[in-house]
Amino acid sequence: MPVGERARTQLQAGCDAFRRGRFNRAVTEFMAVMTAEPACAEAFHNYGLACANLGNDGLAVQALVKASDLYDQQGTKAGLDQVKQDLEQLADRQQRRLAEKASA
Repeated sequence: MPVGERARTQLQAGCDAFRRGRFNRAVTEFMAVMTAEPACAEAFHNYGLACANLGNDGLAVQALVKASDLYDQQGTKAGLDQVKQDLEQLADRQQRRLAEKASA
């Protein structure tokens, strides 16, 4: 969780935008938190999810891996477990897309 008040506010704004399906706005808010507080695992995690929803799986994977590293450094097993599930879902989605292209 971010330490600074501004970063906490931006993280919440990003989460609110994400819930409303405003993924570009969410990305902007999460990026601001990542810049201000580069050890904020939640910002990287949520940024990765927003990127995935925008179809940018490459950035999503990079952010999720960074979030995983930060969660590990912080000893946050629940965060690690969730990132693992998110990465597995991305991998499954990529496999489905490849299969669809191959059968087209």
